[in-house]
Amino acid sequence: MPKHWSKLQREIYKLIDSGIGFQIHCSVYRMDSRWGGTDLPRYWITLGKEIIFDYPKDFLDKKLPERGLITSCTHNETVVELYPYVTEISLISDIIRAYIDTPLEGLLSHDFEADDFGITDILKASDRRIGKRRLAEHFKDTDNEAVKKILSARGEMTMDKRKTSVFISLILRHKPQVIGISLDENGWVDVLELINGINGTGRYHIDMDMLEEIVQTDEKQRYSFNEDKTKIRANQGHSIAVDVELKRAVPPEILYHGTGEKYTEAIEAEGLKRQTRLYVHLSKDFDTSKKVGSRHGRPVVYKVKTGEMSRAGYVFYLSENGVWLTERVPVGYLERVRNVAPAPW
Repeated sequence: MPKHWSKLQREIYKLIDSGIGFQIHCSVYRMDSRWGGTDLPRYWITLGKEIIFDYPKDFLDKKLPERGLITSCTHNETVVELYPYVTEISLISDIIRAYIDTPLEGLLSHDFEADDFGITDILKASDRRIGKRRLAEHFKDTDNEAVKKILSARGEMTMDKRKTSVFISLILRHKPQVIGISLDENGWVDVLELINGINGTGRYHIDMDMLEEIVQTDEKQRYSFNEDKTKIRANQGHSIAVDVELKRAVPPEILYHGTGEKYTEAIEAEGLKRQTRLYVHLSKDFDTSKKVGSRHGRPVVYKVKTGEMSRAGYVFYLSENGVWLTERVPVGYLERVRNVAPAPW
């Protein structure tokens, strides 16, 4: 086995999308013949239970460059490429090491000259640091079947992760009882209880790596860990009474609120109410509010005169993820923004 293989494994796993079941393995076999013996490496990659890369098995009928190939003599003739095993045990490990050491900025375009096996393409397709859209564009014409399977798995995992994230939002904001747990007075839950409770439903599977990725990549930064990551909570949006230790703050002169057109009659008669939530949510920019409104049909955006409200004594809070909160907004502080584009469908 190549020197320091276990360390190399650990390093590559740090870069790999943890949700796709990717594992890379290496063993060394002693091959004996009448001409002598040699140590030959086997490298294989599994995706779940399927082997998607297997060296040397997958390369027995392929011609590789002569570097590193065994040559044997039969009747004084040198036979090359009939036995395409690399005798240098560390060759593929060295390619993996080169991949790890390549800066992310130039990774997709980098030419790994020693890689005659397609393994760096497999690593690129599995690399969690590279966005799926970039990968799809980069590999749109690939004929590497292992790469295709990885991209498919990552696409399916994205859907699963999105559904799991929605379920986490339900638990941490509204119904922790659906998995048999409860929030403490500040909205925190034990991370292991959350993971075990979600997995116990049988509908979703999550581990710590996926939970960390959901927290890190959520576009609205809805969740936070405590310092040692033993607890987690939603930053805002609760419908159950918790104190998430919001910071009281003075708002800017204008904030925005997005909604659906079907709600405008009630809003323009009664103002903005918190409804089932603890607070009315306000955004600092128009585009975010428009996007929120689009979830409810044809979007409508209201300009909220928060500076005037603050001076009149209304209290505002700013959540950890940058959402402005207040208990209500009277009609007199609302101004409907005209010419908002229709929902994008």
